[in-house]
Amino acid sequence: MIKRIVKYSIPIAVVLIITTVFVFWLRSASPIVFRSVIVEAPNLKSEEPHEELQLQSADLYALSGKTFSGAVTRNFPAEKRKFVSFKFTDGRAPQPSSRPCERWAVTTTIFPPSEAVKRQTRLQDWCLVVAGDKKSHETYETGWEEGEEEGNAQVVYLTPKMQEAMQDQFVSALPWNHFGRKNAGFLYAMLHGASVIWDFDDDNLLKYWIQGAAPTNSLSLDGVIDAITNSETVDVLEPSDHGLQVYNPYPVLGAPTLPSWPRGVPLEVIKKPEYSNTTLKEIKVPSKSFGVLQSLADYQPDVDAIFRITQPVPLWFKRLEENRHLMLPTGVLTPYNAQATLHFKSSFFALFLPLTVHSRVSDIWRSYIAQRLFWDVGIKFGFMPRPIVVQDRNPHSNLGDLDAERDLYMKSHKLVEFLNEWTGKGSTLVERMEELYIALYERDYLVVEESAGQWLRVSQCCGLSSSDITSSCNASSSRGR
Repeated sequence: MIKRIVKYSIPIAVVLIITTVFVFWLRSASPIVFRSVIVEAPNLKSEEPHEELQLQSADLYALSGKTFSGAVTRNFPAEKRKFVSFKFTDGRAPQPSSRPCERWAVTTTIFPPSEAVKRQTRLQDWCLVVAGDKKSHETYETGWEEGEEEGNAQVVYLTPKMQEAMQDQFVSALPWNHFGRKNAGFLYAMLHGASVIWDFDDDNLLKYWIQGAAPTNSLSLDGVIDAITNSETVDVLEPSDHGLQVYNPYPVLGAPTLPSWPRGVPLEVIKKPEYSNTTLKEIKVPSKSFGVLQSLADYQPDVDAIFRITQPVPLWFKRLEENRHLMLPTGVLTPYNAQATLHFKSSFFALFLPLTVHSRVSDIWRSYIAQRLFWDVGIKFGFMPRPIVVQDRNPHSNLGDLDAERDLYMKSHKLVEFLNEWTGKGSTLVERMEELYIALYERDYLVVEESAGQWLRVSQCCGLSSSDITSSCNASSSRGR
């Protein structure tokens, strides 16, 4: 009997020693795993142990991930603000041009001239600026020749050397090999007499680019502009009694399948019909109030990666029965892009594309920021009734876009909430722009960048003096939202 006890006690002792050593090692080396797996269930009457367990193991063992709160996470130093009671004293006169244009098209690319760009050069009396980059080709042959009676008055390929020669602080602050070079094209057009800017990507092709070819003015870029600028008021459609903060325009604009939504609409609303199924009412809008109009794109519309992975694409939007622009009421937000968007002079201050987020996010953030500022100066945003472009999409990876668009999925909903609650205190538009950028920085939507500050300085090229902005802001504040 004694021999048997000795025989089995030694292995048991060894196992106990090894187990004890392992437990102590696990406890010291991996406290999260130890406390999550080995510790007894927390006393529900005592919150402290439960909270400790939750804090230490939430990331690994939670049943769901974290959502973006939109709360303040950092503070911007007050002494670094530049535009408090800012007065423009260093006005910049537009540079002379041999053939000045009021209508400019702006794009940026690293590719050779596309069919979309070549079509753009055929628009009568337009000017085109293509902002090049370090990766771009040295030359850019579109087939346009100076002096032609038909087509653009000017086609400017803004090479890196030309951009450096502008000797502008804003242009110098833009990073190379970055989609943000498009901002240099905006500035160039503004400095050369633009009263309207067609902001487009080089894979968005105009359906009708030959003068007189469009079956209706609403399908012609010039027809859209002329119908607005040649009238004091314009008949439009507006969602009636839409009491929600965000609007999904795709269903009413003829999306052939549902659900359907544009890139940047908060995911929380895409399957809720109340965010799109509203009665449209007829209203008259002063032509001077038009700020931005976006054209949808047929074939390859501007949708997010989730849509492309889960929904049928390509698609073609069905024609609206009402051939009038769809305008958004004050207090309602919806995203617009930098792919096929018409900007009138009153909205030039809001052209800037942020540089500290991915390009799949930048134009959407721009649109939300712009619309909130539009409310303070009485500017309207809307959609053309029918797509005037077809997108022949440049190569993309849906999974790559899914990763790039993460901020859209996680932050758009909170951004819409914040913008509806935000109230600027500045007496001028440039002060409110700075306030809003700082507020977005403090809530982790953007990073404050030098180029953004420089853009505020060159925004005077919009033709809005500080006194004009002040009166507009005060008028908006007295109306309320």
